[in-house]
Formats: sequence, structure tokens, C-alpha cells
Amino acid sequence: MSVTGRSAILHEPRDTIRHRVSNAMNAPTGMQFTQRFQCISTVCICYSQAIAFVASLCLGITSAQTPQPLQHAWELSPNFGDIWAMTEPVKSYAVNVESLGSLDTEQRLVTAQLICLNHDKDGFKGAARAIELLMARLSSHTESVLVERVMVSAVCLLDDGTQATALWEVANEDEVMRTTVERALAKWKKSTAIEIWRGRVRSPASNANDLALALEGLATVGTVEDRPSLISCMRSRSISESNLVLASMALGATNASGLNALAEELLGSALPDRYTLVAHLLRNHSDEKSLAKLLLVLNSGPNTARRIAAEGVASHFPRTAVELAPSWTTDADNNLRRLSLLILKGIKAPESIKLQAALLGDTDVHVRNLAREQLLELAQGDMRAVVDECISEQLNSDNWRGIEQSVILSTQLRDQSRCDSFVKLLDHPQPEVYMHAGWGLMELADKPEILEQIQRYCEPITDQLEKGSRRGEKSETIRLSFLLEALGKNRISAASPTLKRYIPKQDFRMGNLSRASAIWALGQIEKETDDPALRGQLRERIQDLASMTPENYLVGYACMLALGEFGYKDSKETIKKTGARRPNPLGYAVEWAVEKIDQAGR
Repeated sequence: MSVTGRSAILHEPRDTIRHRVSNAMNAPTGMQFTQRFQCISTVCICYSQAIAFVASLCLGITSAQTPQPLQHAWELSPNFGDIWAMTEPVKSYAVNVESLGSLDTEQRLVTAQLICLNHDKDGFKGAARAIELLMARLSSHTESVLVERVMVSAVCLLDDGTQATALWEVANEDEVMRTTVERALAKWKKSTAIEIWRGRVRSPASNANDLALALEGLATVGTVEDRPSLISCMRSRSISESNLVLASMALGATNASGLNALAEELLGSALPDRYTLVAHLLRNHSDEKSLAKLLLVLNSGPNTARRIAAEGVASHFPRTAVELAPSWTTDADNNLRRLSLLILKGIKAPESIKLQAALLGDTDVHVRNLAREQLLELAQGDMRAVVDECISEQLNSDNWRGIEQSVILSTQLRDQSRCDSFVKLLDHPQPEVYMHAGWGLMELADKPEILEQIQRYCEPITDQLEKGSRRGEKSETIRLSFLLEALGKNRISAASPTLKRYIPKQDFRMGNLSRASAIWALGQIEKETDDPALRGQLRERIQDLASMTPENYLVGYACMLALGEFGYKDSKETIKKTGARRPNPLGYAVEWAVEKIDQAGR
């Protein structure tokens, strides 16, 4: 089945279906707040608080975000878990690690190769045993060079650095193995090869590849003692541009001070990467001279350099970061906009919240999702009124992304007062908006007047689908399905005649997702009604498997759920005959429906 719940549309929409995006939002621009934030940062957070929050930008965002966008009612009632997930982790190929002890060389080689291919996949087992067997073979020095290379790669992928010294001894005489192990040593932050790395940095005869490995290693395990040799390396006329960047990274990682003179020298040079080099050098500095140079990079450098400089400012100059955050909300670089959100999160003030809300309509999906997540968390406290005001502004804006995020946020806040607005958005030209509006109504609507509007909205669409005069787009089918589920959740008996029109297959022109939702809704509405004819229709759909166009999988699933809700024994055998078993979603539905029928005993 190609269309399920939240997985059906939870991705960045295609450009071909996007409509005009307007940035004419009511929220003030970032620069308008810069001076005010100089006061806000003093009033709302003291310097120590700024350090505690802004310098720890990796703090997680709240995960208590239910309901999930575009999740159907039949995904949660009954709740079988995330059985409709479309993107499951890649499963590991079955690897018998004991084969590493085989007497057959080819089998040992193939097993080591399989470990390299599957070590990080779901279901891979026996990592500790594999390392034990691999190291035993490597220590024996009886394998060919080819097999040893593969085995060393396998250990480097599986190990956490425990075998670092032993691996280095095995690999030291072979260039290919040594390169593999050096990269692993840098990853593990092991100083096993530090003297060799230092020697390469000091030697003008080192080739570019070996020097790159040495610089990457020193960036993780080097010390301030390496400063002179790294500076000499950077000043070498023979160093490549890429290694020059690596050297600046190593210097910046191992020195929290003392690089201003070199940074000044670089800024005065004609090097094309000078701003990036300076940003790397000073990213861990905390003195005022370094701040001035980082600000220069932010004002004049390319995006990569500006991003590094901004992270350095946020980590070591939190008060400055707070002052700059408003202007970063409108920066062309989405990474700076994201960083501004993380900084603004720690400032509990209306101006801060409005700036975050302006990013609900950001062109980058990750930025606007983060803005919504932070506003959701802020709304749990005493900032709810401000968040509500921002949502209203976004819902009345011309920015479809801001409207979409505001619908999601309102729904997650369980704000039923927004249902009137959602009804008006059902005919919005942007699919992402009208789909989420339908979903929001399914989640929140319970007032008779709203439900009556939903029913009236669905009836002409049903007429057109039935007559074949309308063929809904995928997004329109998703919208309709949510509205039908809203009627089912609220058990609107007057909607049953309309919902029953979705049961017949009719060449699938009613839309299979909307048919499934309608049948699920009937299960909720008619659960106390004895209707043999309705049960017969649903059993017929389950049994329609042998024709050239068998019934849709999801429709059959919904029929089983509805028959389970009805609880009549005359449907039990039909359900059981499908033979579906877990983890197939139909298997969950079969077990649940049979249990419900047995409990009801009708």
C-alpha cells in the first residue's frame, strides 16, 4: 500500500506543487529588535544563565509532541504501534561470526566483508565475539594481506578503541591498513599514533595524504604543545589548500588562546579561504580581540566561515550571541537561523517568542519544525498567551508554511478554538495547508456546528466521486479521509448514509484511503447497531481477493476493524480465513477483531 498515515506526506513538498510564497508577515524583522534585546538580555537572563543556556546549544527539544502530524485515527484506534511506518531501518544480513574461525580462507574473507557491510544495520549480532575472533586471526599473522585488510576494517568498524594498540601493531607495516587504523584512532580519540602524526607535521617531506591523516589525528588528541609545528605547517608554501584548512582546525581544537597574531596575518593575506581559516583558529577563543575577528568573519566571510564563527560566538560569547540572535533569524544561511532559534529559546520574553514564531514560515523545513517545537514547549508555561497571539498572526498570513506549522502547533496544543479557522483552510490552494487543516479537525472537532460543516463539506465531494465526475488528487484524498474520520470519532449517525457509499469498490474511484477511513468511521458510529446487511458488505470486501482487481489492502484492514467493533460471530470465520499473521498489519487486525468478537459474544 502506498498511502498510509503520517508517512504519506511528511516530507518537504515538491516545487511543482508549491504556490506563491509571500514573506509579508506581521512579525517585526530581526533588526528592529536588536537594541531592545540588549535590554532584554540583561533583564531576562543574567550572564551566568546565558552561559549555561547559550553555550549548551545541543540541549534536546521536548519529545512530548502528540498528536503527530497527519496521523490517522485508525492508526491509533486500535493502537497496534507504528505498524504503518514506511521507512523501517535496513535489516542486517544474517552473519555467522563464528565463520571467522573457519579453516576455509574464502569463508573467513566473506564473513569479514559481511561484517563491514552489516555492522551498523538493525539486527546485527555478535559484535564482541566478532572482535575476539578477528583479533585472534590478525594476531596469528597467518592471513594474506587482502584478508588482513578486510579484517582490520571490520575491527575498526566494530570496536570502540579498546583494540587500538593491537590494531596499530598489526597495521603499521601496510599502508592501506595503516590508513584505515589512523582514521579509526582519530575517531576514537586515541593517541596511539600521536608521535608519528607529530613527525609528519614537522617534516616538509610528508605527502599530502599522510599529512591529512596526521592533522585529523592531532585535531582530536593534540595539545597546545603542537602549536609551533602546526603554525609552521600552515606557513609552508607546499601545503595544499585542504590541508591548510585541516591544520587550522587542529590548531583551533587544541588552543583556546594565543592565535590572534596568526589570525591577523591570515586576514591580511590574499588566501581564498582566509575567513574559514580564521574562524577555525578562533572558534574556542574567549578574549575580546578574538571576538572582534569572529564578528568580522560573520560580516564579511562566506557561509561556511560565518557558520563556524557563529558557533564560536554562541559557545564563548553568549551575551553577544543573544544580541545577534534577532538579526540571525533573517540570515540567508539556514544554519544561522537555526542557531538563532536555539539561542532565543532561553529568553522568556514576548519579543523572543515573536521572533521564533516568524520562523514558522521559514523556507527550510528543519528550521520551521524546530520553531514549532520550541513554541510548543514555551506554550506549556506562562508564555501561552503570546504563543497564541503568534499563531493567530501566522494563520492570517500569506505564508503557507507558517499556516501549516500553526495548524500543527494549535492541534498539538489541543486548541479547539481554532476549528473555525481550520474549516476555512480546507479550500486553501496549498495542499500542505488543507491536508493539515483536515487532520486538525479530525483531532479537535467535537462541537455540533463544526461537525455539521464537515459533513456538509464531504457530501458534494462524495457525490462527485461516486458519479466519476471528480478524481481527487492524493492530497485531496488525504484531506477527505481525515474529515470522514472526524465524523466517525464523534459518532455522527447522520453521516452513516454518506459513509456507506464508500464501501463498494466501484473501480476504486472513491479513493482507497478515504474508503478505509469511511469504513473505520462506520465501525465507530454503528458499533451498537445490529445491521446484518452492513456486515455482509464488509465481509464481501474482505473476501474480494481472487478477481483481476482485488480489494485494496487498507480497505480490508478497515473492514476487519469495523467488524471487530460490531462484535458479531457471523463475521469471525471470514476474518480468520484471511490467514494474516503478525507482523503484517492485517495480522494485527485479525487477532484484535477475533478477540473483540469473542468478548462481545453476539
